[in-house]
Formats: sequence, structure tokens, C-alpha cells
Amino acid sequence: MGKTYKAVEITKPGTFRLVEKPVVGPGEEQVRIRVEACGVCHSDAGTVEGQLPGVVYPRVPGHEAIGRIEEVGRRVTTWKVGQRVGVGFFGGEDGTCETCRRGDTAYCQNPIITGVTSDGGYAEMMIAEARALVSYLKSSNQKMRPRWSAPASPHSMRSATPDVQAIPSLSRALVG
Repeated sequence: MGKTYKAVEITKPGTFRLVEKPVVGPGEEQVRIRVEACGVCHSDAGTVEGQLPGVVYPRVPGHEAIGRIEEVGRRVTTWKVGQRVGVGFFGGEDGTCETCRRGDTAYCQNPIITGVTSDGGYAEMMIAEARALVSYLKSSNQKMRPRWSAPASPHSMRSATPDVQAIPSLSRALVG
């Protein structure tokens, strides 16, 4: 494993940039995932266009990622290196705000949202909350086929994509 990985990040609303980021280890209750595919969702446009509250730039969008776990945090016991997992939009709650302390975690004031408050799957690897993963088993007769050549939504990201070159792990999207 190298010391860096490629990612497509949004540096400011509407601006994509292909970057090299340093590989970091996961936090105690997180995992590092080698991304195999990442879907393109219209809600990613909110990150790209700066329409969602809580987005701090630069940010790597993409909350529909699938990949294999490369490293687990010290307190992760439910997942193992090599398992294939999916990452969704809601990454968890902070556990410290007033609503979380009352037990209303669905109304967390500081939610972890993949691709919005934490970097997402438009990258070769990503860090995710272990509690927010789902197991993803690919049957032997299924194949992921390239559908798009860059992370783009036909509605909102059209003008920015000519500057983005495809990365093999970023050139697959789950459509449908």
C-alpha cells in the first residue's frame, strides 16, 4: 500500500479537483475501505453545489460506496479486514449533542453524513464509521460494469466534469 491515494474533491462549490491525499488509519470505531465502486446520487449535487448545511471544503462526495475493508479501528469487533461492505448516506450520530443525550439520535444536531460532513467514496479509499456499514456480498454471476467515466450527475455536475480524469476505482457507478 502506498502512502497516498487519489480522490476527486470539491474545493469550492462547483469546482472538482483530482488530488493525492495521504493514507490515514481509521479512528477507534472506524474502518478504512478500499473503494471498488461508488454510485452517483442526486444528493451529491448538494455537496458539489454547496446547497447542504454543514459542508466544509475541500470535501470528497459520494455516499453510495462499496469496497473491501483494509483496516479496522482498535474498538471495531463486528467487521474484519477483507469483508465487502457498503456505505450509505447516514454515518451515525455524534452522541454528545442535547438531542443525542436525550436518546433522540435520529435528530442529532451534528450527524455524520458521508460525503457531506466526512469524505465519501469518490476516491480510491475512504474512512467510514463501522456502525454505519452493511455487508455486501456479490454473487459469482454478478459483475460491476463501468457505467460512467467520471463522478457526475447529468443535472448539476455537467460543467465541471471535463476537468476530471477517470480513476479506475472511480469509473464505476451503480445506476438504478
